[in-house]
Amino acid sequence: MTLHKLLVYLFVLKSSWLLISAKVFKQGKDADVVYKWTKLDFKWLHTGDKQNAIRNGTFIVENNIITGIKVYSGRIFVTVPRWRPGVPTTLNEVMNSSDDRAILNPFPSWDMQKIGDCGAFQYVQSMEIDPNTGHMWIIDTGSARGGTTQCNAKIVIYDLKSNYIIRKHSFLDSVVSKDTNFLNDIVIDYVNGMPRFAYISDTGKVPKIVVYDYENDESYFFNHKSMYPENGYMTIISNGKQRNFTTPIDGIAMSPDFQYVYYCALADLNLYRIPTEVLRERGNFSQSYQYVGRKSSPTDGMTFSQQGLYVGALTADMVFKESLESLQGGSINLTEAPLFPRPMETLEWVDTFCIDEDGNLWFVANSLVCFFTYTMRFKNTENANMRIWKVNIGEQGYLWRNTNMASRHQIYYHILILMILMIKFSIVS
Repeated sequence: MTLHKLLVYLFVLKSSWLLISAKVFKQGKDADVVYKWTKLDFKWLHTGDKQNAIRNGTFIVENNIITGIKVYSGRIFVTVPRWRPGVPTTLNEVMNSSDDRAILNPFPSWDMQKIGDCGAFQYVQSMEIDPNTGHMWIIDTGSARGGTTQCNAKIVIYDLKSNYIIRKHSFLDSVVSKDTNFLNDIVIDYVNGMPRFAYISDTGKVPKIVVYDYENDESYFFNHKSMYPENGYMTIISNGKQRNFTTPIDGIAMSPDFQYVYYCALADLNLYRIPTEVLRERGNFSQSYQYVGRKSSPTDGMTFSQQGLYVGALTADMVFKESLESLQGGSINLTEAPLFPRPMETLEWVDTFCIDEDGNLWFVANSLVCFFTYTMRFKNTENANMRIWKVNIGEQGYLWRNTNMASRHQIYYHILILMILMIKFSIVS
C-alpha cells in the first residue's frame, strides 16, 4: 500500500467519524398514532385455537391491555400484563396479519408463555432493550394475578440477534417476594463501558428498588420512605374518569450520564433521585437520596433522552419534557413544557416510553382508568382503547452514548492501526 492510499483511507475514516459524531435528527411537531386497538388479538398457532381459548377461559378479550413498549431495529415489542385471568401471552411483538390487522405475536414463542411453567414468562410488565448489544432485559413477576402457581420472580436477558437466552436469574424470595412483588419497570446502568447493573422498581406490598448485578449474578434491594405515596393515596382523574390509587414507586429513569436513578410513586407528585454509586456499592440510601422537585401531575412511566426527562402527565393527558438543566437545578415546571400540540385523538393514560435509534419517542396510551373501572368498550364500537404513538424528538435515548462511543472506538482503532502502518512505511522507505 502506497503512502497516498494510506492517507486517502485515513481521510475517509476521519470523514466517517465526523458523520457519526454529527448525526442530527429533524424534530417533528406532531405525534402520530402508529397502531390502535379496540381489542387485542394474537397470532394463534392453529385454526380453532382462538375459539378454544375463549371457550376454556384462557383468552378473555376484555382482560387484555398493552402497557410496556420497546422498539429495536424497526421491531416493536409490547407487554400484556396478567392482571386478570384470560391473558394468553404476556410478551409480544407487533405484526400485521394477512388481512392487514395489527396483531400480537408471542415472543419469543408460545412455549415461553405457559402459565405454571416457571421456566416460561408468567407476568411481564416491562423490559428494556440495550441498543449497543441487542439484548432485551425482561422482568417477570413469577405469577399471574389470581393464579395458583407461585414461581420465583426472575430477570431474563435475551439476545435479539441470535435468538437465545444469555442469562436467567431467579430472585431469592428474601429479595423479591414470590407472593407480593410487582416488578414494574427497569433501567440499565453502564460501568466502564459495559452493561453492569439493572435497577427495577418493585411496586408490590413492600416498595423497593431491586438491583441486579450482572457481573456477579446477584441481586439485592433498597426500601425507603420516599418510595411510598406521601399522603397514602391520590385520586387521579383522566379524561373525565377517576380512581383512587395507592400505588408506590412506579416510574424509574436513568440519567444519561449514569450518575443518578430518578424515581417516583405513581400516587404522588414528588420526584426523587439516588446516586448510582449508592446502588452499586450498597451504600446508605437514607443519607444519599435527593428530593428533586414536585411535579404538576402524577406520572406512570418516564425515560431520559440525552437532553431531558420525558414523562406522561396523567391528569393532563399529555407528554411533557423537563430539561437536564432544570432537573439539576431542582426546578420542576412540567406544565410549561408540553412536547407537542394536543392531537385530535385521546392521550388517556400515557403509560410507558422508549426512544429508538432514529430519534423517535414511542409511547403507549391505554386508558388504564377505564380498564380498572371495567368501563372499556370492546364490542360494536369504533373507539380505540389502546394506542401506540410516535413523535420525532431529534434526540437519542439514555443508552445512546455507549453506541456512539463504541462506533468511535472502532474508528479510533482503525486510525491507530493506520498510524502504525504509516510509521512502519516511512521507516521502510
